[in-house]
Amino acid sequence: AELDSRLPRHNSADYIALLSEIEKRWYANRNLYLGDPDFVDIPLEIFQSAHTARQIAQSISMDHPFPARSLPQYRQVMGISPESHQTTHVSIRDAAGNAVSMTYTLNGSFGSHFVAPGTGILLNNEMDDFAAKPGHPNLYGLVQGQANAIAPGKRMLSSMTPTIVERDGELVGLLGTPGGSTIITSVLQVLLNKIEFRMSLRAAQEAGRFHQQWLPDTVYVEEARIPEKVQQTLRQRGFKIVQRKRLADIQAIWRSGTKWEISCDPRGNGRPVGY
Repeated sequence: AELDSRLPRHNSADYIALLSEIEKRWYANRNLYLGDPDFVDIPLEIFQSAHTARQIAQSISMDHPFPARSLPQYRQVMGISPESHQTTHVSIRDAAGNAVSMTYTLNGSFGSHFVAPGTGILLNNEMDDFAAKPGHPNLYGLVQGQANAIAPGKRMLSSMTPTIVERDGELVGLLGTPGGSTIITSVLQVLLNKIEFRMSLRAAQEAGRFHQQWLPDTVYVEEARIPEKVQQTLRQRGFKIVQRKRLADIQAIWRSGTKWEISCDPRGNGRPVGY
């Protein structure tokens, strides 16, 4: 059969853009679904469906590539997503009404790289949260003063912000996140999204975030979630705007009427589980 006359010229930029994007999507399906059929139940209809092929073709833009990690197969292949090397947060409520919001930190990647013998537990490198040299930035760029300097018997500051929300003595919500110095501002913004802007929990988590920590005098914004027009307006007003791919990874539970919403940040590696 002759090739479709609408195909771009062979090995032109359009041809490579089109075919590579098709390849990307089908390889995502291959890597998610295919294996030895004696062990794996393969959804053959996906690979045999003309409708699926048309959907894939129609989803492609030759003007820019679609991020591979944003395809839905990515989270499934990676097992939700890779386990964090640093801080972990869990929000828990049980049937008896007991509630726990817990943030556990290793601080930097794999903490101190030391495992307590016989335990399997990594020790953190939380000493970095001290102002080891007051007036100079730490791992997260925080510039702190003498109040947080190292001293015998002294505990360091931490940005961990495990949060429990109550109204009239009744539990309303729990949330927290990893993210170093961005933890505090991320929790604040999700709380405002819920309480002041009355968003659903999922919408409150998905909304774009930004972060300012005094020094450097910079507003960090999520590049794909804060509109470019908004960023440009802020630059015109004199704000220094720096883009980041993501800020934090909120894990939250919130009461909605007589039911509870359980939601993990779409940016991260959490998994909601309910009873």
